[in-house]
Amino acid sequence: MWQRHKAQRGVWSEKMLVALQEGVKGNKWFSLIDKVSRLNVLELAWGQVLSNAGACGVDGITVERFAKDSQKRLLAVSEQIQRNGYQPQPVKRVWIPKPGSAELRPLGIPTVRDRGSPALQPPLSLPPPRWCRLP
Repeated sequence: MWQRHKAQRGVWSEKMLVALQEGVKGNKWFSLIDKVSRLNVLELAWGQVLSNAGACGVDGITVERFAKDSQKRLLAVSEQIQRNGYQPQPVKRVWIPKPGSAELRPLGIPTVRDRGSPALQPPLSLPPPRWCRLP
């Protein structure tokens, strides 16, 4: 099922995908934070950040520098998430040229630590759950 929904293997279990698609008993959803704070999930996300490379954020820490002690850093992020103490850092704003124009557009660059990853997001290809009412 994870392949059909383009979900990240190792993050979204079969049971979780079924729950996302069909809803849960009583329509009460509980936190997924315990899933995204798992070290193996953060390692999957880090692998994607590492493969994308990119510029450093406001803290000046590059992907290469983060990689030198990534296990220690990921463990710290995991603990911060579990304690509800995780605070993302400000996003660095740079201006880049618009394609085919002399104008510039803003681009936000998060810190390496804060970079989002599809591994941490629910699969977007899922149809809305049957209990979800769309306008």
